[in-house]
Order: sequence, then structure tokens, then C-alpha cells
Amino acid sequence: MWDKLSKTQKTVINKLIDKYERSKLYTGDCKVNRNIFLLPTEVFTDYDSDFADVEKVSQFEDELRELDEKGLIEISYDTNYVVKKILSIPEKWDMYYSLLGRVTKKHIIVEQTSYLEDVICNNKDDIILKFCEEQLQRLQQGKKPSYNFDDLKNIVELIETIIGNKTTLLERELSILKFGDSKEFEKRYKSRICSILRKYGNYEERLDGIDVKSEVEHIILEEHMIFANPSYIYFKGNGRIMFHDGHKISLNNDISIGLISDAISDIKNIEIYDDNIVTIENLTSFNRYFAQNTFSMYLAGYHNSAKTNFLKLINQHNQRKNWYHFGDLDPDGFYILEHLKTTTNIDFESKFMNAEYLKKYKQYTKELAENDKVKAKNLIESGKYKEVLEYMLENNCKLEQEIISLEEINEI
Repeated sequence: MWDKLSKTQKTVINKLIDKYERSKLYTGDCKVNRNIFLLPTEVFTDYDSDFADVEKVSQFEDELRELDEKGLIEISYDTNYVVKKILSIPEKWDMYYSLLGRVTKKHIIVEQTSYLEDVICNNKDDIILKFCEEQLQRLQQGKKPSYNFDDLKNIVELIETIIGNKTTLLERELSILKFGDSKEFEKRYKSRICSILRKYGNYEERLDGIDVKSEVEHIILEEHMIFANPSYIYFKGNGRIMFHDGHKISLNNDISIGLISDAISDIKNIEIYDDNIVTIENLTSFNRYFAQNTFSMYLAGYHNSAKTNFLKLINQHNQRKNWYHFGDLDPDGFYILEHLKTTTNIDFESKFMNAEYLKKYKQYTKELAENDKVKAKNLIESGKYKEVLEYMLENNCKLEQEIISLEEINEI
């Protein structure tokens, strides 16, 4: 009959166990023998409300009485026979765990401690070591584990797989390899894994200025060659790519090329015949952009490691080129430019990114968000792009690059 407990009855017992495990009574530090109890509103929020559904209140009280009659709880009533407290029965703790199939906190701590100590002894990766050491410290301090045991093991194994990955792997492929389910990683683990990697890893240079959660997660995973979708690098211009296997691709300014990221390691040499190289933040502007004597590449905002490597490869094989970046005329556009310089060690100059274009296309500008203002001030304080950013702040304006690529004659 115990397997027919209602959802509400299971909630009552679960909440009593939760309180019990958080109490000094559980750790043995409490010198006074007392009952753990719940207020009815901890289970049924509207119980005391004048607007509560009468039928729901009655059903709730019936379910409590059933537990009381079976000796699993004791109900304390006020003078109007309204439930005042839901009290545990001290002799029933073992039965509570058994009814719910729940493992005791002490058992979980012993199990996780043993597992974490084993991982620490047999692992050399800093991220995994730091994560496991912090989790072990929590347990040693008597704190509740951050994760259930299955999740903890899955997280450690996923981090090991991600950090050790050296070839292009799609998120759904990772998920099906680990769980036999193409969506499980995204649903239950992606955000937690990325949060752990960011906390203990070295990603801040890549993430500087990025505050959109999905973008942060993409960048972190792409650092380990894991992509939501196949990663391609799009470019156009005059030149030639030679691969280690002898294959060659001739490049022409009239034709855009999409090169899958995995192919970068197969490139032996890349020759750019144009004098100018420009990275372009957004796809619409890249598609619109055809300039004389210019090799252009679509950046897609904050670029990933594959694009970093491609740009470095171009720079390695092509000296004395003029490097430019064309992005949105907003603080993020300049953060992307700085990010380009830092990750590639190439001295990019901005293109179409000065106050004159803000003035020229004033009718298309938008107001700055508060975060834009913070980023603009940070860049100004560091002595970068002062004139254009001060104009943005003084006139509360920013401009997307698409209007510039549509209207301007693309001549460098």
C-alpha cells in the first residue's frame, strides 16, 4: 500500500527528510530531542489564503490525515481544527527513506567522497582537479553535495571528454556518445559544464565583453572543437590554398568559399594576392562587401579558435599586408576588434568605424543600452577609441554596420 502514496504525500515526506538532514539532530550536535516539522504552507502554498480553492484545501487535509492514520506523521491543529504543523515521527526516519527509495545524506557523502578522492588521485588536469577538490571540501565541511552521484560522475566524465577532444565534434554527437540521447547534454548538462569550465579554466580573454549566456557557452565549447553545428570559415578574395596532400584551391574575389574548420590543419600554405585583408563582423555585410584588392573573411561576432588559427596562418604566410576590421559601430564592435588583436597578435585597424559614419547615418542609429555605456567607458579609460566612443556617449547612439555596407563604395 505504501507504493500508492500521492504526489503530495511524497512531497511531505521528502521535505521532512530535507529538513532533518539540514538539522543538528541529523549530525548528532543537537542535545535536545525534538521533532522535525513543516508548516502546511511549505507544502501547499495557498493553504492559509482566503482565496484558496476549497476543494484543494479539503483534498490536501485528507491526504495529511491518511499519513497521520498510518502513523507516518502527526498533525497539530489549532482551535478551529486547521492544520497548524505537520510533525515527523522520530522512529520512522528509516521508513521515510525506504518509502521514497531515497539514500541518506551520510551514504551519499561517503560514496561521493570515495569517488572524488579516486578522481583526484588519478587525474592531472587542472580544471578537473580544482572542481573535484572544491566538491570534496564541501563534503568534508558537512555541506550538502552540489550534485547527486550520477550527475557528479557524468559531469566529471563530460569534462574529461571535452578537455581531451582534438577533432570537430557536434554537441548532439557528444550527447549521443555519452547518453545514447542526442538532446540530453543540452537539456541537463551544457550550462553546468560551461559554468564549471569557465570557473576553473582560462577563458576570460576570449569572453571579455561577452554577456549573453548562449554566446559564452558556444565560445567555451568551441575552444575544445565542440560545435552546435558544423563550423565553417567563409572568405573571398584572390589567392591560393595548398594542402599537405597536394590539392590546391584557387581563390577569386567574385566567389565566396566555405572551408570546414577541420581542414585548417591540412593546409600547407595559403597565399593571399590582395594587399588588404578585412574581417567583417556580420554575414549580411560580408555578403555585400566586394572591394578591390581586398581579401575578406566573415567573423560572426566574437570569433572561435578555428578562425583565430586561420587568421594566424594567413599572417604567417603573408607578410606586409594591411589588416582591417569592419564591425558594428557600437562598444561591442570595438570589444570584438580588441579581441581580434589580442587572440591573433595582428595589428588590425578599424574600417568604417569612426564618428563620421555615426553622423552620416544618424537617422539609422539606436540608443545605447546601459551595458553599452559601461563597455564604452571601460574602453575610454583604457585609452582606446576615445573619439568615437565619447561621441557615442555624448549623443547616446550606436549604429549597425549593415547600413554602411549597403550605402558605401567599398574601396580601401
